[in-house]
Amino acid sequence: MRGCTALASAIALSLLFAHKAAAQAVVVQPGQTVTLVPGSANEGRDFNVLGTLTVRGARVGAIETINGSGAVVTLDGATASGRVASYQATVTVRDSVITTTDTSPGIGGYATITHGLASGGADAPRSVLTLVNSQITGGTGGLQFAAGGIVNVAGSTLTGGVNGARAIAGSAEFRAGSRVIGGTNGLLMTVTARNQPINSTPDDWYVLVDGSTVQGQTGSAIRVNPNLTPELARITVQNDATLLGGNGNLVEVAANAALDFTARTSTLAGDFIMDAAAGDTTLRFLDGLRLTGRVRGGADVIVDQGGRWLLSGNSNTGNLTLGAGSDILLGDAGQFAQLTVVGNYIGQGGTLHFNTVLADDAGDTSTLRVTGATGGTTQVAVTNINGAGAQTVNGIRLVRVEGASNGRFVLQGRAIGGMYEYFLHKGTDAAPANGNWYLRSTYTGNPCDINPDAPGCVPVIPVDPVDPVDPVDPVDPVDPVDPVDPVDPSDPVIPVDPVDPVDPVDPIDPDPADPVPVLRPEPGAYLANQAAAVQMFQLRRHDRGAPGLDGESNGTWILGRRDQLQATIAGQVDTTTHTDAVHLGTDLWRWGQRGRGQIGLMLATGQARTEARSQLSGYRTRGEVRGDAVGLYAGWVQDSDSRRGAYVDAWAQYARFDNEVQGDSLTKETYDARSRSASLEAGYAWRLHASDEGELYLQPQVQLVYTDITSDRVQEANGTLVEDDTAGGLQSRVGLRLFGNRIGAGNRVQPFLAINWLHSARAEVLRFNAERLDADLPDSRYEAQAGAQLQLGQRWLAWGDLRVQRGNNGYRDAAAQIGLRAAW
Repeated sequence: MRGCTALASAIALSLLFAHKAAAQAVVVQPGQTVTLVPGSANEGRDFNVLGTLTVRGARVGAIETINGSGAVVTLDGATASGRVASYQATVTVRDSVITTTDTSPGIGGYATITHGLASGGADAPRSVLTLVNSQITGGTGGLQFAAGGIVNVAGSTLTGGVNGARAIAGSAEFRAGSRVIGGTNGLLMTVTARNQPINSTPDDWYVLVDGSTVQGQTGSAIRVNPNLTPELARITVQNDATLLGGNGNLVEVAANAALDFTARTSTLAGDFIMDAAAGDTTLRFLDGLRLTGRVRGGADVIVDQGGRWLLSGNSNTGNLTLGAGSDILLGDAGQFAQLTVVGNYIGQGGTLHFNTVLADDAGDTSTLRVTGATGGTTQVAVTNINGAGAQTVNGIRLVRVEGASNGRFVLQGRAIGGMYEYFLHKGTDAAPANGNWYLRSTYTGNPCDINPDAPGCVPVIPVDPVDPVDPVDPVDPVDPVDPVDPVDPSDPVIPVDPVDPVDPVDPIDPDPADPVPVLRPEPGAYLANQAAAVQMFQLRRHDRGAPGLDGESNGTWILGRRDQLQATIAGQVDTTTHTDAVHLGTDLWRWGQRGRGQIGLMLATGQARTEARSQLSGYRTRGEVRGDAVGLYAGWVQDSDSRRGAYVDAWAQYARFDNEVQGDSLTKETYDARSRSASLEAGYAWRLHASDEGELYLQPQVQLVYTDITSDRVQEANGTLVEDDTAGGLQSRVGLRLFGNRIGAGNRVQPFLAINWLHSARAEVLRFNAERLDADLPDSRYEAQAGAQLQLGQRWLAWGDLRVQRGNNGYRDAAAQIGLRAAW
C-alpha cells in the first residue's frame, strides 16, 4: 500500500514541478546555492529548490522543495507572496511575512507546508520548518504539517481563513507568544498513520502550545477529526498558554477520533466537548492548571498535581481521578453544578467543593453522581449558599453512588448554616447501606447522650442483690401415717378459668428516631459575649469601699476584679469566660454631717475572653469582649458615725464594647455593642452585738439593675445573619450581709460574710437567620461571699472579697476583687 501511495505522491509532485516550470519558476539545482537580496534579478519569482536558497530582505513568490532533495531554504526578513512548501527539507523563516490567497481545501490553501517522504527509508531525513518572529497568512490555513514533519514556531502568528494550522502527522511546538488563529478552528487535527513514513511513528507525534495562543474565531480552539486509519492526537498546553473558542469550546473531539490532552500551569476558560462516538480520550488537568468550563462526553479525566477545575455547568465524564492537592469545584459562587461520572471514581486525597443551601433535606446542592464504583479518599468542602440552617432527617445528598461504594468522603473544614453544624454521613438512618453520602445537621443517636435529664432518660438504679439465706438443716423424716380409707368423692368442683396475666408495660425509651439539631459553638460565643458585656461593669455599694463612712473628705478609689464563669449554652455548648475589669472613681461632692451623701464620677475598662466547645462536635470557638465605660454614682448613709441605719446607693453608666468571635476554621467576625445601665440599691444595718473589742451587724440588702444593651448586626462570612433579640433587662439581688467591726490602734478591720439571691427577668437571646436561640442560663442564682475591709487611719481604706455563684444547668461563677480608697 505504501508503495502505491508513494508512486501517486511522486506523480503529483512531478505534475506540480512541471506546472512551476511552465510558470517559469527558478530552479535551484542540487548542490547549488542561491542568495536573493533586494534588487536581485530573480526577486519576486517563484522557486523550486533542490539545493540551497537564502532570501535576505527580498521579495519572493512561492517556494517548493522536492522530496528527497535535502533542500535548505532560509527566509530572513523576506516577504513571500506564495506558499512555502517543505518536502523533506529544512526551511527556516525568520522575521518574514508569508501571505497566500489560495482558499482551496487541500494543501494549496496553506501558506506553509512541511511534509516528510512517504517512500523514504528509516534513515530518510525529516522535514523541518522553523518560524521565528514571522507573520504567516493562508487563504485556508497558516500551516499544515504531515508525513512526520517537524515544526518549531516562536513569536510568530499563523492565520488562516478556515484553520490557523492543521496537523496530520508529525510534531509542532508553538512557543514564545506565538498565535495560531483560524476563521473557524484554531488548530485542526486529523491525525493518521496512513501513508506516513516509516521513520516517523505516531507515538512521536505531538503538538505543544507553550506560552502561546490558539484561537478559533467561530469554532473551537482545537478540533480533532477522524482520518483514514485515525491515530491518537496528543496535545500539551502549558506555561500560561491560552485557548479561545468562538463557540465557547476549547476542544472538540468528533466521532471516531481520539485525543490525549494535557494542560498545566495555565488558566483556561471554555468547554471540552466529546462526540458520543468519539474514541478513547483522556483529559489531564495538572500542575497548577486553572480551568473554568464543562466536560461533555465520555472522556476520562485526571485532575492531579495541584490542578483545579471549576465547573461552569453540568458535566459528564468517563472515569474520573482526583489527585492529592487538586480541586474540583462543582459550580461557581451560587451555582449548583452536577458532575456525572459514567464509570469509576477514584479519590487520591483531592478536594471536591460543593455549593449547598444548608437547610433541611430539600436544600439545593451541587452533586456528584457515579454510575460505577468509588474508591480512595476524597476531601469534601461545602460552601453554604444563603442557607438559614435547619434540622434534617435523611440529610442533603451530595454524592450518589450506583456501584460499589468503597470510597471515603471526608468533610474538610466545617459546614455551617445559621446556628447549625452539618456533618457528612454515609447512608441514612433508614438505609445505612445505600452507599450515598449526605450532609446532616442532626444527631440521631440516643438523646440522653445530649440531655440526661430529658423525659425517659432517668437511669434505672439497680437494686443490690439480696444475700442468699443459709440453708436450713434438714429435719429427720416423720414415720408415715397409715392412709385413711377414701371417702366417696363428691361432685367435682368446676375449676375457675385462670386470669390472663397482664401484659408487661414496655419501658419508656427515648425515641432515637427523633433527631436532635447539632448547634455549632459560635452561637455560644456570641451569647457568652453578650452576657459578659451585661455583667462586666456592674457594681454594688460595697464594691466602692465604705462610701459615706470615711469622714468628711472626698476620696478616689480603684477596684480590680477577676471573674471566671462556666456555663452550658442551650444545653450543648460548654463555655468558660474569664473577665478582668478595672474601675476608677473619684468623689465630686459631699454633703451632710451625720446623714451624709456623696456624688462621684467613675471610669472603667475591661476584657472578657470566652472559650466555647460543642459537646457533640468538639469544635471550639473563641470570643472576646473589650469594653470601656463612664458613669456617675451617688450614695447616702443615715448615720455616718456608726455602721447602723439605712443606706441608699445608685449609679448610672454608658459603655461601649468591641467584640470578636472566631470559630475553628472560620473567619474572625467583629462587631460593636453599646449598653446603658443603672442601679438602685438600699439596705439597713442592725447591730447584733457590741463589746469593747468590736461590734457585729446584720444588714439586709436589695438591689435593682437595669441594662439596655444593643449590638450591631453581624453578617458572617458564611452568610449567617446574627441579630439582637433580648438581653440585659432587669436584674435583682436580695441578700444578707453579716459583718463585724473591730477597732484597734486607730485601724478598723471589718470581716464579713454575705449570701445573695440573684434573679434575671430577661433571657439572653440572639437570632441566627431569624431563628431565636436562648442561652438557657438560669434565671435564679445563689451566691456566697466572704471578705474584709481594712481602714488604716483616716485616709486609707482597703478591701477585698471572694464570691461564688451557682445555678442550674451547670452554671458556676467565681470572682475575686480588691480595692483601695484614698481620702483627700
